[in-house]
Amino acid sequence: MKSTKLKFFIDTTVAVSALAGRNEEAWVLFESGRRGLVSLFVNMFVLKEIRRTLKELQISQEKINYGIEYVKECCTVRKNIPKLDLLRYNIRDKNDRPIIAAAVNESAILVIEDSMLTEDAQKYIECVTPKDALKKLS
Repeated sequence: MKSTKLKFFIDTTVAVSALAGRNEEAWVLFESGRRGLVSLFVNMFVLKEIRRTLKELQISQEKINYGIEYVKECCTVRKNIPKLDLLRYNIRDKNDRPIIAAAVNESAILVIEDSMLTEDAQKYIECVTPKDALKKLS
């Protein structure tokens, strides 16, 4: 019987925490994706948010570019879900619809650090913290 690899969709906050060195579990999860131990996904929306957030943190453009390339090395990058398809997700922060929709579309577990988004997303998809994602790997 063939074993299926776990699939995780990475939220922007998790990626930024890993890249900024603020969350070791998030970093280990990215490394697990890079080594092919788990399937990690992001979409173009998340990449754009990572870039914007790192810029707000006053990270140099060179390091931002390196970080984006690292994310692309660790994760499969998907196109954004069409805007009309986002309307079915009734959540408080409408800006997070592309993340929930992408995780649902990928049939992946959403890895997240934002408690409000976790609350809203759980109506549609399983959500875990980076630490809990690593527990699922062991």
